[in-house]
Amino acid sequence: MLVPFYLVVTNSLKSLNSLTKGVFDPPFEWKWSNYVYAYKKMNYQISLRNTVIVEIVANTGLTIFGSMAGYWLERHD
Repeated sequence: MLVPFYLVVTNSLKSLNSLTKGVFDPPFEWKWSNYVYAYKKMNYQISLRNTVIVEIVANTGLTIFGSMAGYWLERHD
């Protein structure tokens, strides 16, 4: 259960050369700059905004349709 988490964390802190040598090896040099590069490259604010919008719409729709379905199921055989 913890192996995928270990792989994500350790591989995200490796340099590209270190990553190609061994996926399961711990990082020799911790490269925290990888997170800064990924933050700038993926436009994190826009991605977060889009995720929040989709989450709000999906949960609102699920609540509305789920309550309507629950009402119908309770009133009909």
